[in-house]
Amino acid sequence: GSEIDWSVLENQSADIEAAENFSSEPEAWPSNEDEAVDEEVEDPRVSFEAQDALIEACQKYFEIQIDEIEPLALPSAWVAELQDFWEKNLQRVGGRQSAGELIYDAILEAAPRIITDDFSTFPRTVWSSRFLDGLAALITELSDAEVLRNRAEAMGFSHLSLAVTFSKCELFRDVIVSLIEQELGVAQFPPHCDARKCFNVILNYISGALLYTHDTFATRVKAIQKSWRQANKKVDEAELVDEEKSEVGETSGKLKAENAAQEKFHDFSKAAKRRRKGLNVPKTFNEMFLFNSCVMGYEDSEWMDLILDQFDAIASNVHYLHRLQEECDVLSMVLTKYLNKITYSEFKVVLLATLRSLVKEWNSDMDVAWNWFWDRLEQMLMDRKTLLTYQKKVRETYTSVDEKSFQLLRTTLFENFFLSVPAAQEYLKTSMTRLYFVADRIFEMTFEMYENPRKMVQDITSVGLMHVGMNIPREFFKPFAVAAMQTFEDVIKQDVACLGFSWSISLIGRVMERVIAEGSTVVMKAICLNQENQLSEAMAVAPRAERAQHLLVVSAGEMSTSPLYWSIDSGHLGCARIIIEDLLTIRADRDNYYYGCDTLFHVHPDLIHHLCNNAPTLLGPLLDGLVWKSRSTHNGLRRGNYFI
Repeated sequence: GSEIDWSVLENQSADIEAAENFSSEPEAWPSNEDEAVDEEVEDPRVSFEAQDALIEACQKYFEIQIDEIEPLALPSAWVAELQDFWEKNLQRVGGRQSAGELIYDAILEAAPRIITDDFSTFPRTVWSSRFLDGLAALITELSDAEVLRNRAEAMGFSHLSLAVTFSKCELFRDVIVSLIEQELGVAQFPPHCDARKCFNVILNYISGALLYTHDTFATRVKAIQKSWRQANKKVDEAELVDEEKSEVGETSGKLKAENAAQEKFHDFSKAAKRRRKGLNVPKTFNEMFLFNSCVMGYEDSEWMDLILDQFDAIASNVHYLHRLQEECDVLSMVLTKYLNKITYSEFKVVLLATLRSLVKEWNSDMDVAWNWFWDRLEQMLMDRKTLLTYQKKVRETYTSVDEKSFQLLRTTLFENFFLSVPAAQEYLKTSMTRLYFVADRIFEMTFEMYENPRKMVQDITSVGLMHVGMNIPREFFKPFAVAAMQTFEDVIKQDVACLGFSWSISLIGRVMERVIAEGSTVVMKAICLNQENQLSEAMAVAPRAERAQHLLVVSAGEMSTSPLYWSIDSGHLGCARIIIEDLLTIRADRDNYYYGCDTLFHVHPDLIHHLCNNAPTLLGPLLDGLVWKSRSTHNGLRRGNYFI
C-alpha cells in the first residue's frame, strides 16, 4: 500500500543477482578436500515416530469437530491406501457418474427430506456429477495439509446457502460408508483398515468445516450478497420509474388544462423536469461510486477505477473462495500498472458510502459484513513490489535464455509430468512437435500473465473450454503446474525468477481448473464420451424453459462454447442429431409452449452454412424439425406450418 521506491527496488534486485552469482561461483564453496562433510541419513525410527504422531493427532477426527478449521496432516500409509482403494474400486461400480447416482439414491432412501428440501434445484444427474467431482478432488489432495484445509474452507463457503446441521452431516457420512460396505463387502472395506479410517476422518473433517463456516460466516456472506444485489438492481428500478414519469408527462401534455391552477402546476412540473435533465444523477453502482469519490476528493485516484472494473466479479464470488482468490491475484497484477501510492482504506470509505446510498434496507449487520469483507480482500491482494520484482526477473530470463535451455525446458516438462501422472499419456497422443509447441506456449503464457492479466484470463478460459470438449480431467492441472515449476527450477536456477514463474503458472492452473469445473456439464460430458443414451438422460432433467440454453451454451466466466457445434466439429453426429431433434420438438405446459427454433438461430445464425460444410447429413433432421403438421384434416388436406 505504500509508494514504490524504484531505487530501493533496483538495489534489492542487484543484491539478489549478487547472491546468485556468489552461490554459482566455485570460489564461494569450501575447497578443502580434507574437510569432512556430514551427510544426514534419515533414521527409520524417526519416520515411524512421526507417523505415529500423525495417527494420534487424527484420533480426534473420528468424530466431527466444529471448533475451527485446522490443517489436517494424514499418515502417508493411510493416504496411499485410500487413494489406491479409490482408483481400484471406482471403476467397479461404473465410474464417477454411477457412483454419484448410487450415493444420491442411498441418501434419498435414508432421508428424502434432505434431497427435497436442500437439493431440489439439482437434478439427480447434476448432483451426482458435482458430488463425486468434489470428493475425487479431496482424495487427490490428501497429502498436502494446507491445500486440504483451503479446500475444506472453500467447500464451507460454497454450502452457506444450505441448511447444514450436525445431524445431516452425520447422516451423509454414515450413508456413504454403509453404501461402500454394501457394494464391496465387509472383506474389501473392513472397519480396521487404513483406507476406511482415512475416509472417515476426511468426511468428519469436511463436515466440521461446513458447520464451522456456516456458524461463523453465514450471516455476513448473506448480508453481502443481499446488499450487493440491491445495489446493482437499483438501476433497473430507477430506469423503470423514469420511463413511467416520462410517459405520464407526455400524456398529461396532450390534455388541456381545466383551470389556471392546473396549468400553473403543469408548467412548474415541466420546468422541474428540465432542471433534472441538466443534472447527471448517478443511477448505477459505478456511477454513484465515481460521484462519491469526486465529492470526497479522490477524483485523481485512478487506481480506484482499476478495482471498480473488477469489483462486480469479486463481490459476486464472496462465497467462492477459489474464485475470489483468483480475482484478487489478477487484480494485484493489474494494480502493478499504477506506479503511485495506493491507500486501500480510501476505497473502502467510498465503497461503504455508495452502498449506504443505494441499499434501502442498509443496517448494522451489512456494515459489519462489508468491513470484514474488505479487510479480508486487502489480505488476499499480493504485494505490488513483490509482483514487480517477479515480472522483471521473469522478463530478463525469457530475453536472456538461449535456445539450448529452451529445448531442455521443452523435453523435460512432459517427462516430469508423465512420471507424476502416467495416465495423462492417454490424453496426449500427439507428435513431439505439437508437444514442443504446447510447452513453448505455456512458458510464454506465464510471462504474458504479468503483462496483460485480464486478457490472458480470457485466453486461458477459451483454452479451458477446449479442454472441456476433450474431456481432460481437472485433476491433471495441479501436477502439471508442479512439473512445470520443477522443470523451470532445474534448468534456469535463478531463485527470484523461479518464484515468479511458480506464482504465474499456479494462477494459470487454478483458472484452468475452475473453467473445467464450470464447463463440465452433464451434457458436455455425454458429448465428449459420445454416449447418446447418457445425453438423452442429461437433457431430460433440464426444465422446459431452460432446455435450449443447456444444449446451446456452456459458459465459464465471460467466455462460452456450444455443445451443438462441439458435437458437430468432433464428429459425434449422433449426439448432434439428438440435440437438433430435441430443440425442434414442440413442448407445452399449462401456461406456455416451448419451441427452440428461435433460440437455435439466435445463438447460431450460421447454422445452415455450418451444417452444409461439416455435417450435411444433419440438414434433413433440421429441416424436418422446422415443419409442423396438424393432427387433423380438413377437406382432405392437412395444415402445415414451416418456420423460417
